[in-house]
Amino acid sequence: MKIDKVLIAIGLAVVALMAATSARASITAVGSPYSTHSWAQGWADPESFSYNAVQLNWVAGSTFESPGFTSLSLDWTSYYNTTTVTTSAGPDTTDLNFSSNFNGTSQDAVFIWTDYENGNVQAAYEMFYGDTLTGQSDAGSGWTYNILDNAQAPSLTPVPETPVPEPTTMVAGVMLLLPFGASTLRILRKSRTA
Repeated sequence: MKIDKVLIAIGLAVVALMAATSARASITAVGSPYSTHSWAQGWADPESFSYNAVQLNWVAGSTFESPGFTSLSLDWTSYYNTTTVTTSAGPDTTDLNFSSNFNGTSQDAVFIWTDYENGNVQAAYEMFYGDTLTGQSDAGSGWTYNILDNAQAPSLTPVPETPVPEPTTMVAGVMLLLPFGASTLRILRKSRTA
């Protein structure tokens, strides 16, 4: 009876481990790092969960180069926050492809990659490239990563919003143009009568 309980416990532990592993990323580098103004790397981020924002936070080595993300699939937008934080957001997805752009030529980089759903952390990974310490999982093309506990992930930096003028501001703008329009009409009338 004891052996059966031990086998059941081991079996449950294996199933739980497999479930935890399958819920995590299969992040892969697409191709080798390539030259841009500085250098870049293509990525595929297929997940078993839905997310609508990705953020990269610099840790060491190469910082991010504007515009941060390029070649985004879907209708996602890149928000280059600073050389140490770059964000992209768009409609919900479980699979995103993009390139990240880095400063410098050394091709050494350590950053934290985080997937968010409505601002909540879904997964976080510490990515390594070059002469840096290597992670436990292979992402290909010389990249490795460690899976981080979600509590270790940085908060999502708010993406800049495009300012939309308030209706009262637009009405005020039109009102300011009325005297100009009236004077233009007077000038046109005078030139016709002359």
